[in-house]
Amino acid sequence: MAPVDFHSTLSPFVSGNLASTENSIWLVYAAVIIETVSSPNYITELWKSITTEVKDDEEQLKIARRLREGLLKTSSLAGFPRVDST
Repeated sequence: MAPVDFHSTLSPFVSGNLASTENSIWLVYAAVIIETVSSPNYITELWKSITTEVKDDEEQLKIARRLREGLLKTSSLAGFPRVDST
């Protein structure tokens, strides 16, 4: 799995800091798409990207809560990604 630069991928859609609380909806969209196409390893990469950009623990917690909510709601529609796709 090649690392993904989420910042450069999502930056055309976002003005300012990608990982700020007001822009974190784009991170939720990315996570939901990743879950829908059954590529859960990229969610880990997305979280690593977020923690690299956001140093404040409170901001990380807010973003984590939004990600969790989005992923749980999507799982009822798209199902959970397969862990073993062999």
